[in-house]
Amino acid sequence: VTTALSIHALAILSEHTSTSSYGGIAAAFFGPAFAAFVDFSVSLLLVGVISGSIIVLRDYFAELCPSELCTTLSTAGTALVVLLPLSLPRRIGVMAYASAISITAFAFIVGVLVVFGAGRLANGTARAGVWTKPATALQLGECFRVIVYATACQMQVPAVFAGAKPPRDDAGAASAVASVQAGSRRAPSAVARFVPVAAGAVTGMVVLFSLTAIFGVLAFGVPVKDNVLVTLKEQQPTMGGVAYLCLSAAVALACPLLVHPTRDGIISLIAELRARVGGRARVQVDPPPLALHVGITVGVIALSTTIALTFSEIMVLFGFLGAFALCPLAFLFPAACLLRLPWTPPAGASSAELLAVAAADGPPSSARARPRGEAIAIAVWLLAVGLATIGITIASYATGSK
Repeated sequence: VTTALSIHALAILSEHTSTSSYGGIAAAFFGPAFAAFVDFSVSLLLVGVISGSIIVLRDYFAELCPSELCTTLSTAGTALVVLLPLSLPRRIGVMAYASAISITAFAFIVGVLVVFGAGRLANGTARAGVWTKPATALQLGECFRVIVYATACQMQVPAVFAGAKPPRDDAGAASAVASVQAGSRRAPSAVARFVPVAAGAVTGMVVLFSLTAIFGVLAFGVPVKDNVLVTLKEQQPTMGGVAYLCLSAAVALACPLLVHPTRDGIISLIAELRARVGGRARVQVDPPPLALHVGITVGVIALSTTIALTFSEIMVLFGFLGAFALCPLAFLFPAACLLRLPWTPPAGASSAELLAVAAADGPPSSARARPRGEAIAIAVWLLAVGLATIGITIASYATGSK
């Protein structure tokens, strides 16, 4: 629910600001200085997320390779031969087919776990210890911060929404007023068309994650290793090996999707820094020069691969990123922007009020005509969940747990 509401909020904000990046939204509501900070934070977070994905590849090669050197070379080679070429296209939409293959691979993995776990449960050979005493609030919070990270897709939302939104003919404030008076705010907007699709994707993700967790525990009992496929491979070498291969392929194909918003954030940050150093207005060339585009892409892949090869505790990384990086960016930031959305005058407002809205916001849509109370409700929910997750994480670190 929280992820879906966050995506909903970002679609509203992207529509309102006509931008395709986190930094663009931040600039519209809080100015260029804060936008530079957001660009830096998003890029830093996504480099960590990409590193976590490459850690999965590293662990896969560690199962196959006879030495650490072989693992390192195999991981670096995959990053160079697979991740880098897939990350170079300028438009994220060209990754649609790779994404479909990645989703199919993930679905196959879940299917394997469901079949194996259901079989163990049906014949009564499921391990003891499946049912445990209820977790404490602190334990649930520690799990939640990892789940928050695992379900994170907010960084790509502005770019995906911009790519999915059809071009709109802006005839100016006069046509905006006319459309408001004619009741066109009831017509389906880009947000209205996008949100159900995003909600369906989040629902599918939750179903797949839940099936993996439930049937993974049913099959292998408690405790479960960080990567349940390692246990599956130990007990069923052939099927486990195929599932692990599918996981690695899925991660390799999905990882470049994260490089696009990372690169966009760095390019935006560079434009802002150049403007401040040179004392002139910010100028960002779109698309950026090819050399800059390629250089940043290579740098992101190289840095992420280096982190993956030197960092061992993947769950600690995921938990830290989920609590202290993702929560502020995915929950607190959209909530703060929603609270700053301009008020849309209600039906029956004067012509002067309608002209003011049209001049500020452009042609009305259901996104901009959204009731203030609904925006506040979404913002309050996101603030509550984000702050609670950060607080529980701080408490868990204070008590000595990871």
